[in-house]
Amino acid sequence: MFVDAHAHLQNFPNQLNYDWDAYLKFFSIDSIVCNGTGLKDWESVHILSSSSSRIVPAYGVHPWKVMDQPDNWLDCLERYLSNDRALIGEIGLDKWVRDSDFELQKVFFMKQLELGIELKCPIVVHCLKAFGHLNKFLGRYEKIPAGFLLHSYGGPKEFVSNFLKKGAYFSFSAYFLREHKGAVREIFREIPLERILLETDAPDMKGPDFLYDKKVNSPSWIDALNPPAIISRIYEEFAKLYKLPLEDLVKQMNVNYKNFLLRA
Repeated sequence: MFVDAHAHLQNFPNQLNYDWDAYLKFFSIDSIVCNGTGLKDWESVHILSSSSSRIVPAYGVHPWKVMDQPDNWLDCLERYLSNDRALIGEIGLDKWVRDSDFELQKVFFMKQLELGIELKCPIVVHCLKAFGHLNKFLGRYEKIPAGFLLHSYGGPKEFVSNFLKKGAYFSFSAYFLREHKGAVREIFREIPLERILLETDAPDMKGPDFLYDKKVNSPSWIDALNPPAIISRIYEEFAKLYKLPLEDLVKQMNVNYKNFLLRA
């Protein structure tokens, strides 16, 4: 059975009126983390995760959404995190995106990071063009108690060792199979396999066209985007990258996933 460490099921059209449990079962997806990005979509994440034990909820304010949150966002976040299955995410730092207040991003990130440490809750982190800042924030702590996932990690090789010491997992997405992402693939070859997870980031971050050459029996409004079902193709290609039998990779990813989801 496959596990998908990062997705946004709430961003699919018709998402609340669809039998996701049947879909995930059909495509042998045992578990998928559905990440919220701000108060406006947390309730959808809650509804989706309540509809299927295969969907793990994560609640957080994405760095792109920090300017859109109400004053009571942190109180609301704490209420959603009272669910003992929930992770904190997707939170982070992003200097790539335009028209965002990076100083405000840092405030939101620090508050959510501290909340994750207090609750001993796994954390899902987005980072683009801000890895030095992230490294400084993490430097305040010996280790993040329940660990954190650097989703779709595309950062420099020189930060990997320190991130590992702080409790990081690193996830690999379909987008990294694009031809121009060879340098990222080389970095993943050097990360210990037991600290790697695989993700779709569905419905975003489409991979190269060859991944989608096999038709899947799901609604067109899912397949037109980056469908969760593509996780099996990501496993196949990553197994080639690591030169592992697919069965061994599936077993290891399940172990890694369970270890990441464990609260400290």
